[in-house]
Amino acid sequence: MRSSRNSVAHVAALAVGASLMGGALAPHASAAGPVKLVPKAYVVEVSFNTIRLDGSGGIEAYGTLAAESWGDPADNVKLHRNFGGFEDLNGVGAWHSAGPTEKRDMEDGVTYRFADTGLCNSTESYFCSTTDYKNNNKIRITVKPNRTVSALATVNDYDLLSGDDRACAVTARLPWLTAAELYDLDRNISAGMADDGNGSCGVGLTIKTVDYIY
Repeated sequence: MRSSRNSVAHVAALAVGASLMGGALAPHASAAGPVKLVPKAYVVEVSFNTIRLDGSGGIEAYGTLAAESWGDPADNVKLHRNFGGFEDLNGVGAWHSAGPTEKRDMEDGVTYRFADTGLCNSTESYFCSTTDYKNNNKIRITVKPNRTVSALATVNDYDLLSGDDRACAVTARLPWLTAAELYDLDRNISAGMADDGNGSCGVGLTIKTVDYIY
């Protein structure tokens, strides 16, 4: 009986030693596995992909693109990509090669890629705070759970002798996104404007989460 008690004590001592040394018997704290961190916010990328006009008769275009997160005024953010200016004509150029302040020559029935024309960064519509450059058609914003994400595109037809006409104005809005929805957000969206007398338009967008903030 004494030998049996000694054997049990020896096995128990080995078990304690293995636990302390990180052996086969792991500490209770690790039994639940690694703690999964929940992001505090999400980096959402709004990509303005394409635009097509119909029924406009062709325009001398300037415009603004914007991505916005809204919900709590303290967290609201709105960023722009602009092209063409709007105060003066400053000439008209082709979509692929127009200068920073030139209007864009746009025709009906043609699908234009926003990545192919120069866009500048700004915090307001139409004005430019930086030079413009191609492949600048994506805007990243920080979005907290239970906030909205909106993408807006407005393109106007410049007219020297009368008021400018709005050739395209669309908004794509994803309301009150939960943390679960933001975690794997990836949506392709087609937003359109019906003919209002100045023509109709369609804009192709992608809205997706690309990073996490912990």
